[in-house]
Amino acid sequence: AEAVFDRAMWGELQGRDATNSGERQRMEAEEADQALSAWGGQLMDWLLGRVNDNADLVLGPVPKVLRAQGAKGEQMIMRASKLRKVIDKHKALTPQALMDLPSLIADPLFIIDNQTEDRTGERLVITDMETKDGEVVVAAVKMRGKDEAGNTATVVVTTFTTSEIGSLMKKATDQDRVTYVRGERGSTGYGHTGTKTLSA
Repeated sequence: AEAVFDRAMWGELQGRDATNSGERQRMEAEEADQALSAWGGQLMDWLLGRVNDNADLVLGPVPKVLRAQGAKGEQMIMRASKLRKVIDKHKALTPQALMDLPSLIADPLFIIDNQTEDRTGERLVITDMETKDGEVVVAAVKMRGKDEAGNTATVVVTTFTTSEIGSLMKKATDQDRVTYVRGERGSTGYGHTGTKTLSA
C-alpha cells in the first residue's frame, strides 16, 4: 500500500502546478505558491529517500489565522516519522490532500480549541478536504510550536468521519471552544488581528 501511495504522490508532484490551488487562494498568492512549492519539494525528497524519518519537514510560514490566535514560531513543522504514520494509518488520504496542507491550514472551515488533559495548547483545524472514503482531513496544530516532550512540532494530520465532526462541533460550540469560522469576520480567528498580534 505504501508503494502505491508513493507512486500516486510522485504523479501529483510531477504534474502539479503550484500556482493553481483553486478556491484556497486566501493567502497572498506569492506566499502560497512558495509554501506549496517548497513543501512539495520536501515531500518528493522524502519519498525518494533523500530525507530520513527523523527530519523535520517545513510546511511553510505559520498562517495569519493561527498567528491571530497566538501560534508561536515562524514555520509550521511536521516530523517525517509522523507523516509516515499518517500515511500508514489513513490509507484513504489522497496525495493531493498532503500536497495542499499549507493552503488547507491557512484557509480552514473551522478551528477548535482542543482543551483536553493531554491536548492543552492545541488547535484542531477542520479543512474542506476529504479522503477517498469521504472522511474530513483535520490538522492538529501545536500552538506553542513544541510537543509535550519539548521537541519541535507543529502539525499532525488525521481524519474524522462526518458524524464525528458533527459531534465534535456540537460539543465545542456548547463549550464555547470554536475559535474560528470561515466567513465570520467577528470570530476569534480574525477578531484580534493586527500587526502586534501577528508578529512572531
